[in-house]
Amino acid sequence: MIGKAYKSIVPYYDRVSRMQKFKSRPCLIIGQADTGDYVILPISSVSDESRIDPKYDIPLRKAIFTFLDKDSYLRTHKQTVVNILSLKGSIANFKALYEDTYLEALLNVEEFQKRLIADAL
Repeated sequence: MIGKAYKSIVPYYDRVSRMQKFKSRPCLIIGQADTGDYVILPISSVSDESRIDPKYDIPLRKAIFTFLDKDSYLRTHKQTVVNILSLKGSIANFKALYEDTYLEALLNVEEFQKRLIADAL
């Protein structure tokens, strides 16, 4: 599973209804937390460009990343853990098809984690 893009069911806050809801979103699996949980990076279209982090958001253009419906970003500073039951099917072998981007993402994750720890000390 590691290195593959999957559809994942994730929570989000709906401002209109003022409720937490769920939606399907593509993600990249980068590790296994334990027997039933995986560490993922969300893949998201970002409509408000002011929310794009130029250092940690990797652009994914749908013309190249053909499993996407629209241009998106791999959000390497927003890793999270999801249960295997939230993963709803592999959509691409990201590591095999987009190896350079996969390696860039892992380097970004490492750099972000180092910065996070340094800032905490």
